[in-house]
Amino acid sequence: ILASIAYLVTLFSGFWTVVPRMKEFAAQLGAPDALGWVTSTSLFALLWALVSGPLFLVAFCTVAVFAWDKLSKGVETAVNGTAPGGKLSFGQLIGDISLRVGFAVMAGVTIVVLGFLGLGYVGAVIAGWMMLYDLTAATYARRGLTALGQAGRVHKCRGWVGFWLSGAVVSLVPGINVLLLPVFVTGATLMVVESERMAADQTQSSVE
Repeated sequence: ILASIAYLVTLFSGFWTVVPRMKEFAAQLGAPDALGWVTSTSLFALLWALVSGPLFLVAFCTVAVFAWDKLSKGVETAVNGTAPGGKLSFGQLIGDISLRVGFAVMAGVTIVVLGFLGLGYVGAVIAGWMMLYDLTAATYARRGLTALGQAGRVHKCRGWVGFWLSGAVVSLVPGINVLLLPVFVTGATLMVVESERMAADQTQSSVE
């Protein structure tokens, strides 16, 4: 809900901020008011189409540590028979949320600017990167790791590059990107669990 509100606020504030200025520019070029309004609105709609998917995912994935914990824990339990029961302390949780929200705001602004520059695909790469971190957040939180702690772990996971790029591609497809989020959460959880299992097996083999 919060992500949806943030998305809609960005949409409408962007529309009422950008379109009138584009219309004024069209008027300076001698375009009639009606034509200027239609052209400005159409251009905004086109540009928004480039940034809306990645922007929504950035906002939505920020709350993933809460929204997807039940699903992530269920997946891990199904695979391992159990799942760690650890939780972040209150201080860790506040710090983790603050860091994720701060980064999400910066990423969101960057995605919007890139979209209006015709570089929406770069915004998608940013969205995919955030999906990598935020959709593995619940799994790592059960291990007592915050976003900072993830950095030393998630890039050691087998398949993290594929997960990142897949998220980038999917982020460009409005509607489908949201519907596939449970699939990505499942994949993120399995990626972490399988990587830990492989690391444990390698350690056991070294001992033997």
